[in-house]
Amino acid sequence: MFRLVILVAIIIIGYTTVRYYIDAMKANAAKSSGAAQRSTIETSLLKMTLEHDSGNLDGELLATDSQGKYLSELSLSELISLYSLAEKQYPDSIEVLATYLDRNHGDDWREAANARNHSDSGESQQKSRTSDNGEMAASEAYAVLGLAQNATEEEIIAAHHKLILKLHPDRGGSNYLAAKINQAKDLLVSGKGK
Repeated sequence: MFRLVILVAIIIIGYTTVRYYIDAMKANAAKSSGAAQRSTIETSLLKMTLEHDSGNLDGELLATDSQGKYLSELSLSELISLYSLAEKQYPDSIEVLATYLDRNHGDDWREAANARNHSDSGESQQKSRTSDNGEMAASEAYAVLGLAQNATEEEIIAAHHKLILKLHPDRGGSNYLAAKINQAKDLLVSGKGK
């Protein structure tokens, strides 16, 4: 009888341990799949990626001699030179590059850029910001929200909410990224209703 009680206790403890281990594995898998969720915005100069959980923002250069390098690999001086180049040749990239610089270098980069380009009146920056026609394709909208193209309306709304909380201008984001996120949600939600 004593052996039977011991055997039952071992079975119960073993089952509980295995069940705990399985539950922990499921929780880790769910956590890691959420950590891999990313949003991307691609311009003529950059492919910017935002990791949803960490809020990490980085961009891969798609043009220039530094093609394939990431913004995080460049010095502040190199980033300011890249910004000046974007003003002249890649107007669709100015806002996302400015957002990266704001998040990683605060206002210091603007002061350094102004000191470097003190003769520039700033008109080219305003012109280039308005040159984008503002249209967004559905595939771009899904990429901005970090979703697969078969996402449901609920998933679209949830991804929008999560991103806007992190990238709203009141929370250190930029007007440009918030507008892109809102535009993506509006396009996809209106498309789902049709």
